[in-house]
Amino acid sequence: MNLLLLHSAKPRPFGRLLLLGFCALVPFVACRTPDPRPGLGSSGGSTTSGTGSGGKGSSSAQGTGGVDFNVGDGGDKGDGGLGGTTGVGTGGGDPGPVSGGECTAPPVSSEDFSKKLLLESAGACSAFQACQFSDAAFELGRQVTLYADEPSDEHLENARAAWIEAAEVWSGASPSQFGPVAGVSSDQYHGRGIGAFIHAWPSVNRCEVEKQVVNRSYEAGFDGILPSARGLSALEYLLFYAGSDTVCSANSSAGQVWATLGSDEIAAAKRDYAKSAVADLYLKAQELVNVWAAGGENFGATLASHEGYGSEQEALNVVAWSLLYPYDYVRDLKVGPLAGMGTALPNPISPYAQIDLETIVANMQAFRALFQGCGEDGAGIGFDDWLVAAGAGDLATDILLALDDIEARASTLPPLHLASSDEMAVFYADFKALSDLLKQQFFGSGSVLNLKLPAGAASDTD
Repeated sequence: MNLLLLHSAKPRPFGRLLLLGFCALVPFVACRTPDPRPGLGSSGGSTTSGTGSGGKGSSSAQGTGGVDFNVGDGGDKGDGGLGGTTGVGTGGGDPGPVSGGECTAPPVSSEDFSKKLLLESAGACSAFQACQFSDAAFELGRQVTLYADEPSDEHLENARAAWIEAAEVWSGASPSQFGPVAGVSSDQYHGRGIGAFIHAWPSVNRCEVEKQVVNRSYEAGFDGILPSARGLSALEYLLFYAGSDTVCSANSSAGQVWATLGSDEIAAAKRDYAKSAVADLYLKAQELVNVWAAGGENFGATLASHEGYGSEQEALNVVAWSLLYPYDYVRDLKVGPLAGMGTALPNPISPYAQIDLETIVANMQAFRALFQGCGEDGAGIGFDDWLVAAGAGDLATDILLALDDIEARASTLPPLHLASSDEMAVFYADFKALSDLLKQQFFGSGSVLNLKLPAGAASDTD
């Protein structure tokens, strides 16, 4: 609902359009030792020129799991690309529906508010976000495959740009911590945990990625590979970190093998793993799409009918917990350590590409989509409509103003690794203003919507 038309932030579409051949519509122990970033501006690989063969590409484009990214400059997406199912496999089973190559417009309802419609809208928005990410993951797969098959500076830069786009699109989808993206700690009823396999942060571990690079156990399949060695975090390291060192212990099996390899061999092994890891990522993106798809598991209908949640109120409560993502993950894990606040150690979501600020902006776009509405400028049904219907329109206004302040502040900040502690302290205070409204008025004993805080958050008074 455009409750605050005068105070709304400028249009915040989900992700930028990616112009790389087509428009993409878009607990593990963390390794927190800072990494040097030698050679970030260079390819770290061969300077051999390669532009692909055109058309649909060749069999060399085939990734693990049977994913065919149809590599070829100037070629069509073709079968198995964004518009079909050929080439997408999970070991012989039917992968179910895939994204259609062009996501429809964000779901916007003009109907009068109802709780059922709020659940429907939240589900439709999450399905749209999943479609966007699937498209971005496909383009990432196409660019990574081009780079792995024919290493060049140009192909590496295109792969890096595709990774940045996919990471930003995912940052607009990952805050939907209910249903298939969520783990059981966030949604004990229908949490599937797919999100951890797409981006494991904050439980990242560079050594786990390096184990795969040299031991190549991924060649037998990804089922036994930890999330911290997969997905966007693994691909960021493989694409952006050009050093040939390892953080694995010299006495470990990975460390011993690593010591026998030259820098060119390590670079080639990284490209091999990147090619397989991006195919695994795309399969996870397609799994997410399938859970939401009407022709797949149709989780949107399950959510709207609150099946398995016990009651409509409980389903709404679980969905509403996603609004705490800016508190749990952004304020305390992304901003707090750089502001000298809290106890968390610095653990950037993007240590090599360094787009932490961009991921925060996307996180807050996701907050607006759920709280206000999934369309441009917050059009559609959101939790603000429920507050208005319950006679608490002032609280909706205050929350949206706090969101506007965060987005305005983000637009003035440098990349977070260059920001001063004073700048981050002010940014932290902006997030605290929003989290205080959520924890003290939107949720809890004083909630006009009767929304309870999740276990743990209720006793946290900061």
